Amino acid sequence: MTNNQNQPKQYDAVLGGNSPPPIHGAVLGGIEGVKKRLASSDVDVQISALNDALNYGDVGLDLVIPELESESINRRELAYRLLRYRKESQVKLALENYKFWDGFEKLYELPYGHSNKFANRKVIEFDIKTGITETVDTAYAFRVSHNWYSDIDISIETKFKKLRQKQQKLLAIKVEALVFGYSDYIENVLSKALDKFPNLKAIFIGDIEDGECMISDIRFPRVRFILNNLPKLEVLKIRGGCRISHVFSLNEPDIFNPFIKHDNLKALIIESGGLRKEIIHQICQLELPALKYL
Repeated sequence: MTNNQNQPKQYDAVLGGNSPPPIHGAVLGGIEGVKKRLASSDVDVQISALNDALNYGDVGLDLVIPELESESINRRELAYRLLRYRKESQVKLALENYKFWDGFEKLYELPYGHSNKFANRKVIEFDIKTGITETVDTAYAFRVSHNWYSDIDISIETKFKKLRQKQQKLLAIKVEALVFGYSDYIENVLSKALDKFPNLKAIFIGDIEDGECMISDIRFPRVRFILNNLPKLEVLKIRGGCRISHVFSLNEPDIFNPFIKHDNLKALIIESGGLRKEIIHQICQLELPALKYL
């Protein structure tokens, strides 16, 4: 009897060893293979398995939906991205209960450095040379430098001129999130952005680090202008202090007034270095039926 009688022949299927399967390779065993990869300790293998799960219909959905409550932010956010445009009733129900703000970046100290994440999207600084290059799960930042030791750089309005190019126009339509830095005239900037970014769902105004301007000195924008002109907006984040945009006096801080109703806003976030009681009163008067996070 030979010693190799238990060795596989040329066309025999074999059980793999302890190494994980290739991330983008075909998996023997179909949905069972996906389940095994989800149980892996390798994060990349887990993420790959989630991406593949929806290839298996309702059985795959049953694997992805529970990931909305995963302790892993990466798995939770990926599950949301995979499910958010699906029409199945069980998916819609799960998304209604999804706490989409769990991954929000929160400010617990003075803002040292600009945000690299906003509304579960990575933040990319808009470069006037390259313009918009990607749109999925991306927020573009339009900032200018504003501190005593450096000159003001290219204005936001000048950066917007890049978007006149045909290809840039088409990409801008797909952008859903924007981040703005320092501007005393942010309303003018936003008015120019409305026609370029018609599908905005998330805006952060005032992404200014402490070296540029103390948080208590950042001017509040006219929020009513934003809400009235962006009906698809779901997330609005503002950083500011007690100073009011140049068009208002401190005695009349009409930031939210007159009375506003917005049907789609889900999250309103204000990071402040001195929030006036008049503004808090105005916030309480807003009619925001979809609001889940304040």
